[in-house]
Amino acid sequence: MKFNWGHGIFISMVIFVIMMTSFMVRAFHNQEELVTENYYAEELKYQDRIDRMTNATEAGEAMRTEVVAGALVLTFPARFAGAPINGSAHLLKPNDSRADRTVELVVDNTGRCTIDTQGWMKGVYHLQVDWNAEGVDHYSEDHIHVP
Repeated sequence: MKFNWGHGIFISMVIFVIMMTSFMVRAFHNQEELVTENYYAEELKYQDRIDRMTNATEAGEAMRTEVVAGALVLTFPARFAGAPINGSAHLLKPNDSRADRTVELVVDNTGRCTIDTQGWMKGVYHLQVDWNAEGVDHYSEDHIHVP
């Protein structure tokens, strides 16, 4: 049997079908998670979030975040040092919702909050902080990497 153009086209088509089938199987087994189950309800509250973000930027300086020695340190603007700050931090892991965390803020007199990250899954987290200082609601967000 001699190899000709017909055989080459047939083999190319078979390889193409096998590749497309394997991509489809992988796509069906790839689980993409939603950021939130209540997408539309969250969308309606988005203007409130924008207002709180504006309050946070009008504070003069932004909240700073850093991960050091197994802890996430949130440093609030200096003008709020000594003032009571309360709120919560939501840490969302984009590729695995089982690692999502919500932590209540415990802020010291210097305006710093330390959150222990020991035992957390390594990787990138999306940090969303809802906080209240001097009776005004604020919202800050950042991306952090837990080593």
